[in-house]
Amino acid sequence: MGEPADRTLTPLDWHLCGAGIGGLFCGASALLSYLLALKLLKSGPAGPLAAMVSGLVLRSAIGLGGPALAFTLLRGWSAEPSDKMAYWFWVLAVYLLSLMVELPLLVRRLPKAKPVETGKE
Repeated sequence: MGEPADRTLTPLDWHLCGAGIGGLFCGASALLSYLLALKLLKSGPAGPLAAMVSGLVLRSAIGLGGPALAFTLLRGWSAEPSDKMAYWFWVLAVYLLSLMVELPLLVRRLPKAKPVETGKE
């Protein structure tokens, strides 16, 4: 039959895995967080706080938990420590990029603050 497959990932493979897996999970968590925040912002005065907390939980669970699970599954593949660091660099870069895209979109949707009357003229 054939020879057993070599379970070695090249440095480029680790970069591609980090970017792809990070993009998948961080993109999904950003989209879910954004849609949930839009719904919560309309829910009342505590909506912005609820949106912030739920976004943090979703991003942590999906955006970082998913790549951590994938990394655990890929751990059996041999690699240098610097290759594994490249994986986490890409996950972090995509995570921050998704935040940079999502936050300005949400800030535009925040309810306008009403001026406070102080009674002084």
